[in-house]
Amino acid sequence: MKTVGELIKSKGADVQSISPDNSVYEAVQKMAEYGIGALLAMEGEKVMGILSERDYARKVILQNRGSKTTKVSEIMTTNVNYAEPGHSVEQCMSLMTEKRFRH
Repeated sequence: MKTVGELIKSKGADVQSISPDNSVYEAVQKMAEYGIGALLAMEGEKVMGILSERDYARKVILQNRGSKTTKVSEIMTTNVNYAEPGHSVEQCMSLMTEKRFRH
């Protein structure tokens, strides 16, 4: 049974992040540059939250807020759920289903 750690090693462990103090515009630019749909919001090595394209759509676009004037910290999800490297891929998928994560 493959673990999350093994999956990460096979895909590459390069994780993209942004500061919570950056603008949402900068975050969306970075997501577009790397072809990804979410960024970890980090202060140093500490995860402060996660910002997804869905957060952007619902909390900026639909609320008519400015992406250049809104900070990541204002709209990021702060309750970050995650799988441990030792978890099986099946456990990870179960967590994703339970928490209704998109992939």
